[in-house]
Amino acid sequence: MSQYPPFRFGIVAASSDDSGQTPTEASATELVARGAYPLPNNIRFLSRLKLRTIISLTPDVPTFHHPASPVETIINANATITNTIITSTAIATPDAVRDWVLTESIATVYVRVDAPTDDNEIPLSFKQAALILAHLTNPDSLPAYVHCLSGGVVTGLVCALLRKLMCWSQKSIMGKEYHMPLLFLIFDAAEYARFMAGEEIEGTGVYEFVERYV
Repeated sequence: MSQYPPFRFGIVAASSDDSGQTPTEASATELVARGAYPLPNNIRFLSRLKLRTIISLTPDVPTFHHPASPVETIINANATITNTIITSTAIATPDAVRDWVLTESIATVYVRVDAPTDDNEIPLSFKQAALILAHLTNPDSLPAYVHCLSGGVVTGLVCALLRKLMCWSQKSIMGKEYHMPLLFLIFDAAEYARFMAGEEIEGTGVYEFVERYV
C-alpha cells in the first residue's frame, strides 16, 4: 500500500527517545505535526506518528469527528466548548479515515474556522487560538496532528503562534518584513512562507496577528 504525507505536511515539534528513530516513527512522544485535511492515501503515513489527537480547523465538521472518539470536543466560532456535535454539512471524506480514527482510538478536536477570504483574511480569533494551543501544549494530547483544509493560512497561523510560545523570533516565524508602496508587504522564506508553497503573502493582517499575540 502506498503512503503519502498530507499536503503541506511538516513536523512542528518533537521530543524523541534514545532509540535513534526519526520523529515520524513511534519514538516521538511530544510530537506536533501539521498539514492539510487527511485523506485515505495519507493514513499509512500518519499511522507512523501514533497519534493521540487530530485537531481540525475547518468550516464544517469532519466526518471522522464522531461520538465514538475518546475525546469529543467542539469549539464553535465564539470559542465555547460543548460535548454535542453541532449540526453542519460534513466534509465529504471517505469512510477509511473515520475507520482509521476509530481503530486507533484517536481523539478528535473540532474548531470551526472559516476559510480565509479577501474580506476575512484572519478567520481565527485569539481566544480560539488559545484553546487550540492548550491542546498542542498538553502532553496528554500528544502526538497530535493539526490541520485546516489546505494546511496553509489557518494551520500556518496556529503553528506560528506555537513557535512564538517556543520563543522563536518574529523574523524566524514570519520572515523579514519588506515595506512596499500602498502598504504592500512581502516576506522572505521563513517557516510560514515556506509552507505556503510559493503563494503570495500580502497585507498586514497575517504578520500583525502573530506579532500581537501574547
